[in-house]
Amino acid sequence: MDDQHLKAKRYGVEVFLSKENPELAPECPHGPMLLFERFYKDGRLPRRFYACSASRDRKHCSFFQWEGDVLSEARKEAHQGMIQTFRQSHNEACLRYSSIFHESDNLQGKKSFLCHSCGLLFQHNQKKNHLSHDYEEAVDLSKPTLILRPKENEKTQAQYFFSSKTTQFLICLLKELGFHNVLCVGTPRVHEEIQASRKSDNFPSGCLDSLLLDIDFRYAQFFPPSKYCWYNMFNHFFFGKHSSREVFNLFIRRKGVVLVMDPPFGGLIEVLSVSVKKIWDTWRQAHFDGKSGVELPTVWIFPYFMEPHMRAALPSFNMLDYKVDYDNHPHFNSKSQKGSKRGSPVRLFTNMKPADVLLPSSEGYRFCKSCDRYVAPENIHCEKCNGCMSKDGRQYVHCEICGTCVKPGRFHCMTCNRCETKGHQCKRSVDVGTCHICGDFGHKRRDCLQRPDNSPRKRRKLNSDGVQINSNEEGKLLKKLPQRKSKTEKKKERGEKKVLTY
Repeated sequence: MDDQHLKAKRYGVEVFLSKENPELAPECPHGPMLLFERFYKDGRLPRRFYACSASRDRKHCSFFQWEGDVLSEARKEAHQGMIQTFRQSHNEACLRYSSIFHESDNLQGKKSFLCHSCGLLFQHNQKKNHLSHDYEEAVDLSKPTLILRPKENEKTQAQYFFSSKTTQFLICLLKELGFHNVLCVGTPRVHEEIQASRKSDNFPSGCLDSLLLDIDFRYAQFFPPSKYCWYNMFNHFFFGKHSSREVFNLFIRRKGVVLVMDPPFGGLIEVLSVSVKKIWDTWRQAHFDGKSGVELPTVWIFPYFMEPHMRAALPSFNMLDYKVDYDNHPHFNSKSQKGSKRGSPVRLFTNMKPADVLLPSSEGYRFCKSCDRYVAPENIHCEKCNGCMSKDGRQYVHCEICGTCVKPGRFHCMTCNRCETKGHQCKRSVDVGTCHICGDFGHKRRDCLQRPDNSPRKRRKLNSDGVQINSNEEGKLLKKLPQRKSKTEKKKERGEKKVLTY
């Protein structure tokens, strides 16, 4: 059976977050791989496999392994060689930092260059090694995000940098809230702004300091090891292991620490939340002897439409109305012609008290006493809903039949029993919260008791009552599972005939 046929039979993939030690998982160049579970439409048993945690593009990271497979010694050696080659780039970047910032007593008058072809920083005497490459002069080494070309692959490491307005707002906000140390996870522009301010003569002592955790090894050329850790936020993996992790542990022990993170919008929240909780655990061990229930103050930047998933993974988080702008994203920038008139859809999610997060009145934000939080100018309080209900930058309209506020331009459909857009297809979809296998609410297909478990560690087959069944009963069970109908079968049910074209 060819790959194209297999792809047509697939029903979807879900991540399987095991409670076992993730360090036991096989590694790719980006650290321990994640365990996924693949489902099929034709009733075949679901199957688990390991894949890269940082990249959804197999062309970028081709490491793949079925759960339970034993690799040959030759393949293990080949994997280790690829991993070492990839991670050697970080070591070279660290050496570049030492040669440019430490060995040169006076950088003034000595030009530095950045090669965009190989991502390396070099000085004039090394120019001969990059003559055929694409390079330019690096004017301000304290602001690497203004020099480096951001990566744009959405399935790997797409990089979008905060606008100057958003960066200054976040830094001022953290100062007003009384924090002293900012753990920047995937937020290099906030980090470089804090570090650049610390180097200036007029920067008062005792103010903000920061540590950057980022998967882009190029930052090791601009920041010392005490200010930058090569880090994968999808598996909480520190490259360089002991040295980088120790830098993180020392920083997290400081007083007045706050976590600010800007993960890729395509990243799985349930995976990222595991890394966040591990950071919280390290912080609790350092300050509260591991006392449960205490959370490190955190600001997570994510689109507003991910709010239900955020609340499911991190119930203590609330979404704020502040619209986050990016310099190099055409749709997430209020000044861009391609941007929405309603502004950026990216918001702040935080476990801090919303009333304490002061949003700038100069941009129209105001305080709502009833909601006890700052809201956007278009977010009008609804007395019937008892809240400021707008999410997407428009003023919502209250629907008396639904009993809640809905987006403008929608009307109540009696067939669907909810507000829908004009010209929609009635009853077009099944509720998202149902299981694809049994159709019940309250669980996902990976937890369904009506599917055989294909885990090598736990090969039990369960019926609908959770009782173990034998192999003969398994075949009967698979036949009873609801099968998705093909397009041809659906057309036959509607009485449509196949039309031949010549």
